[in-house]
Amino acid sequence: MGKKQKQVPRILSPENYIRQRARNLPLFQCLVNEGWEEEGLVYATIARKHINGNITFCAYLVDLKCLGIKDTMYFFNAHPLDFNEFKDDMSNDIDSIECDYDLVHNVIHAAWEYAEEIGFEPHRDFLSITQYMLEEDTDEIPLMDIHCGGDDGKPLYVQGPLEDDVMANMIVNRLEKKLGPGNFHYVLKSEVLEDYDFLSDDEELFDDDDDEYDEFFDDGDDEWDEFDDDYIDEYYENSLEENIDYFLELTQFMEGDDEWDDEWDDEWDDEEDDEEDEEWDDEEDPWDIDLDEEDEEEEALEKLKELEKIDVITDLLYEEFIDFTKLKRVLAEWEEEAASYTVTNAVFYQMLGLESDEEVSYEDLTFMTRESVGDRLLEYAKERWGETPYTAWLEWQGMDDELAASAELAKALDKYPDYALFKLEEAMLKIRARELKETELSFETYFGKRKEITAVEYLKLQTTRLHYFLSIDDLTGVEAMSRFNRSHAPTGYQSIEMFFSFLGMCKTSLLRLCLLEWRK
Repeated sequence: MGKKQKQVPRILSPENYIRQRARNLPLFQCLVNEGWEEEGLVYATIARKHINGNITFCAYLVDLKCLGIKDTMYFFNAHPLDFNEFKDDMSNDIDSIECDYDLVHNVIHAAWEYAEEIGFEPHRDFLSITQYMLEEDTDEIPLMDIHCGGDDGKPLYVQGPLEDDVMANMIVNRLEKKLGPGNFHYVLKSEVLEDYDFLSDDEELFDDDDDEYDEFFDDGDDEWDEFDDDYIDEYYENSLEENIDYFLELTQFMEGDDEWDDEWDDEWDDEEDDEEDEEWDDEEDPWDIDLDEEDEEEEALEKLKELEKIDVITDLLYEEFIDFTKLKRVLAEWEEEAASYTVTNAVFYQMLGLESDEEVSYEDLTFMTRESVGDRLLEYAKERWGETPYTAWLEWQGMDDELAASAELAKALDKYPDYALFKLEEAMLKIRARELKETELSFETYFGKRKEITAVEYLKLQTTRLHYFLSIDDLTGVEAMSRFNRSHAPTGYQSIEMFFSFLGMCKTSLLRLCLLEWRK
């Protein structure tokens, strides 16, 4: 009889570890923001310590006035220095104080119960993961009186940065249906400015010579105000060759980027691994810069100055090489298009392939518009709505075999011929095959007569256009992308803001590659 094979122990994923074992770890530290009682908004953190000295911690954004647990995140087996860095980063925005665990427990549970009573579920990650960082809610936890709602006890919804106007309207509509008019209060961003209507025509919020005015608008970086002008004056005095030499010197850190990677657009795909029961891999953040505290501010300022120089000289050199006739034509076409559509999450249901906006809730948008959800989008969307064009698109994005992906895309287009995201994926394949024509980059090619698109769709259209111009080394096209997005890109979407930063890097990199090629 053969020997019985030894069973290999299964290593839990971070998520399953938190679910199954976090409560066995000793509490290390709990934090809340100072003044949380007056504000009604709590930034809470619970940290537990492993036997190896590392720390697992969860953070919670808690709205005591209305929505309950609005957001949450978790960090598994982090080095103590990483935990300290998290606290330092948080201190840039809020003043945190250490507190007893009982306070955090009571705050979270009070907000959870209050929000559920008026129709709002906690964040999905709280229900599935981060609630298990809390101790079980038993009689052993002292009960504390935590005030919820506004001053009069009625729910008070204040629109925050996590909610765009579409989400805010969803929340107000739900409160009205659940509680009835007059039984809750709300403050929307659009109404905040209206609060200043009490000022008479000859009154101003600040006097022009008021110290308070200067303090309010002074960011403390006066030395930056002169940078652009100084650099431009300096570069205009140089010859073209001198500016090219200086540009190539400034951008030497890009050495090695000799050609565009066909998969550059994968930068926009989250690579977060949420596989169940997979070993957790602790890799260093490649963008981490370790600076001594004394040198950090000075070195950061010098780096920012270098980037400012690169931006200025890049713009100056582009003016030497682009086709202004083509630039004006392309911008005029895109601006005419932009006047006919808006970017809004109100049509998220259309992107999902659903029939009605009533099929998408505030909780759905909260989860799906987060930047960190990654591959969990597919799991969430399939669980919530089943098979849709959107879930088919997410599945297609996960395919590694190019031939299989190409064949699957053809099938998807047969099944969903009018689905914009698949049409844009087809355009990307045609770009790689050098088969796409510039006339196929129009808005109407992919969205037809639609008047509204989502931020996801806008971003995909812009990345497709950028990919096309990069693939043919078209400086004019990339400049058109930069100018158009600078003036027309919708605000309030983190992914689009990240794209604009990436566009700037691409603009500089393409110029460098072209200059090096021309000098050969």
